[in-house]
Amino acid sequence: MCDTGSKRIQEFFLDGRPPRVVIQFNDGTYPMGIARCDNGAYIVADNAKHRVMRIDGRATIKWTVGTPGNGKDQFNSPCGVAILLDGRVVVADAGNNRLQVLNADTGVVVGTITRNDGVVWSLPLGITVDDKGLIYVAEQSAHRVVVINVDGTVVRTLGSRGNGQGQLTYPWGVTVDGKGNVLVGDEGNKRIVVFRPDGTSIHIPTPGNAFDVLITSTNRLIVSGGHFVAEY
Repeated sequence: MCDTGSKRIQEFFLDGRPPRVVIQFNDGTYPMGIARCDNGAYIVADNAKHRVMRIDGRATIKWTVGTPGNGKDQFNSPCGVAILLDGRVVVADAGNNRLQVLNADTGVVVGTITRNDGVVWSLPLGITVDDKGLIYVAEQSAHRVVVINVDGTVVRTLGSRGNGQGQLTYPWGVTVDGKGNVLVGDEGNKRIVVFRPDGTSIHIPTPGNAFDVLITSTNRLIVSGGHFVAEY
């Protein structure tokens, strides 16, 4: 998990063991997004230095890619990271309002994912991929989650701005559980919004601003926010 303010990656255990620091950065790196490859390596988005890196299981940085800007191989405050079904990496290049796709082995930027409806991404932060290959993007400035195919076809959108049922205010993290529920870190409303497959939704209050969310292999919900990590 990204411990952004402390400039480190921490690993938390559900069996009561104390957390383990995977890597401590001392060069101004602000890890903001993280995804784990099948081989155990981590792909990390460095929000401060506008780059993406790959870290192996021994905390060795294997590659970094990116400089500040909006050109090819450049990033502007990258945030969410996810692994596509074909093993490539998709990064929410938040400040550039785009999604960039990288080769996981080399870090080479191989393309972008543009929506087929012509709408430009609006501060994409959180991103995840389900077992069917659908991509879920939390657009913070648009207060919604957009679900797309890897070719950019928009499948559906979830949420609208507000604090009512099924609404979002500055959403951040997003994940999908094994039953098809979409869980969103509703930062501005200090809660998790769960969008069910039947179109209904429920809310789970959090101790503070909810940022990232994930589902464990035992179907437990983990939420990280302003100085807290909570299990549900």
